[in-house]
Amino acid sequence: MRIFSIENDGITKIITIMGLKIKIKPTKKLLNLIYNKVNLINTTLNDNSNFFNISKERALDSMFIEYISKDFKQDYLDLIKNLDLESIELIQTIVKGIQNTVDNGTSCIKMSKNEIMHIKNFNFFLERRVIKLGDVYAYKNYLLPLNEFHDTIFYNNCGMDYCNIDKNKTIIDAGAWIGDSSIVLAKYTNDKVYAFEPVAETYKLLTKTIKINSLENKIIPIQKGLSNVNSSIEINLTNASPNSTLIGFNKTDDATKVINKETIEICKLDDFVKENNLQVGCIKADVEGAEKMLLEGAFETIKTQKPVLIISIYHSPEDFFKIKPLVESWDLGYSFKIRRLRLVNYISDTVLICECKN
Repeated sequence: MRIFSIENDGITKIITIMGLKIKIKPTKKLLNLIYNKVNLINTTLNDNSNFFNISKERALDSMFIEYISKDFKQDYLDLIKNLDLESIELIQTIVKGIQNTVDNGTSCIKMSKNEIMHIKNFNFFLERRVIKLGDVYAYKNYLLPLNEFHDTIFYNNCGMDYCNIDKNKTIIDAGAWIGDSSIVLAKYTNDKVYAFEPVAETYKLLTKTIKINSLENKIIPIQKGLSNVNSSIEINLTNASPNSTLIGFNKTDDATKVINKETIEICKLDDFVKENNLQVGCIKADVEGAEKMLLEGAFETIKTQKPVLIISIYHSPEDFFKIKPLVESWDLGYSFKIRRLRLVNYISDTVLICECKN
């Protein structure tokens, strides 16, 4: 049974749900909501699930499998407390999906055919639109030194469309990598984006991205990581990507191996904000499992300035279940929601969005 389809009709779309045709002019947010709801229906009504192999995610998946094989009832209840229904349904989908994971030598995530089709369609969409221009790659009006355009950033805009950002304040991009997120975040502020990336080779690519997009006056690169201390630490560079790191947790397996080590500088965001007299409107953090330490080092900024927080919580089960209760325990007036920005597996690119209504 075909549960759901979308047809183009000029600037409008004809959406068919279980035989009922609806003609609308949808927004991207509405379409995402429809897809999420219908995928849940499809998974329930049809046993049309496939196994989607993602070997590089194996270490992460095995940690989650081990965690939820134990009694995590209280962690689950603490996580869903005060969340909206969409967030709770997403958490249930993630947990149930991980519980259904089958390990046969690679990391196999059980997904519906519609979910797999979403992945294939977006990859096809990018393949048809990313072009090579000499030594750089272009997608729309964005340029990158590597062909690394991902839907988390270039379709879902790092989650920025799920919240209200004060465009007159600074944005902190923690874990800027090659600057892909920074060039998207730049359109959400009239002020500056401070892009933190501690790894030397990646930092070079970050500065190149800023230059080729002519954003030197908008994006300020900082070759440091953000944590709860001001110090120098040794980190692992892994084979998942030569420029990726495992800062918050240094667990590896056959799929994720350490190929090099590097000493980096880290600092507390509170000190950086004070030294540079910044008014922070948003903190986006994707720092490979060091999110909790970043938040601890940003507590005074969060307490006094109440920026929007977009925090990755998919690097470990502790992050997934514990970061939201941590921020909630500070009692600063934040509301919370959880969204998944990339449908690669059940947990990847899941973020906690914290927004203060006061």
